[in-house]
Amino acid sequence: MRCAFGVTLGFCLLLFACQKEEERAQPLGNCPPKDPNCAIVPPGGGGGNGGADAGTAGSSGNAGQVGTLTGGIIGVTSDDFVSGVAFVETAKVEADPPGSVAVQGTYDGNSYSLQNLSVGPDVWIGVTPDPGSAFLPTLQPVNTALTSTADLVVVAANVIDEVYGILTLPEARQPDRAHVVVRFLDAKTLTPVSGVVVTHQGENIAYDAGGTWSDITGETGAAGYAVIVNALSQSFTSKQKLTFQAVGVQGSVDLAMRAGAVTLADVAIAK
Repeated sequence: MRCAFGVTLGFCLLLFACQKEEERAQPLGNCPPKDPNCAIVPPGGGGGNGGADAGTAGSSGNAGQVGTLTGGIIGVTSDDFVSGVAFVETAKVEADPPGSVAVQGTYDGNSYSLQNLSVGPDVWIGVTPDPGSAFLPTLQPVNTALTSTADLVVVAANVIDEVYGILTLPEARQPDRAHVVVRFLDAKTLTPVSGVVVTHQGENIAYDAGGTWSDITGETGAAGYAVIVNALSQSFTSKQKLTFQAVGVQGSVDLAMRAGAVTLADVAIAK
């Protein structure tokens, strides 16, 4: 299960977590590469228009509009970051606010409901399992302008540990760092893009490599994944810029990160 959500960034469309793969929102169109005047907003897309270096939208919602969001939660248990099981534990669910106070709700092991949250294309939702859970807090954006129902996700801690543990120099998961999982997709076909190079703040980057992970290949493999290992982050949720480049394409996007949490995002790029 993956949700779909997008932000136009010049020629970059940012898609994010939680609905079935076949339900993923399709872009209306794509900006030509390196065209700073292009400002196409696809379904689920919004506000972060501009040149190749534009970030995501500065605001998470449409001013003055509030809505609701309901659904279930899936526990991701594989490093394909798609396979999972129904999450049957309790958790806190928190959303970007329409004002200065975050919108909070609870998940009872079956469903959650958030009321009076922002309506917009890039509303960040955080799921925080109860203490002692085998799953990590997970951040994901949802397009609340298009849907009022979404199955959110939480990622198992041992999935991140597995990725970090098979690198050339294995790293332990640090609780004061973020764990950022990004998949690059072709904006037209929504298929994974190989050959994408990612940078953040000098951290080690793990890339998918033929069914495993490598910090040597230096670019995304056939599955299009890059993982920022123990990303520098704050103790609170904040947006940070992630830069990327591939053949004929370069750009940057802003992702929400928080110490101890997983950020799960799909980035679709037009070449």
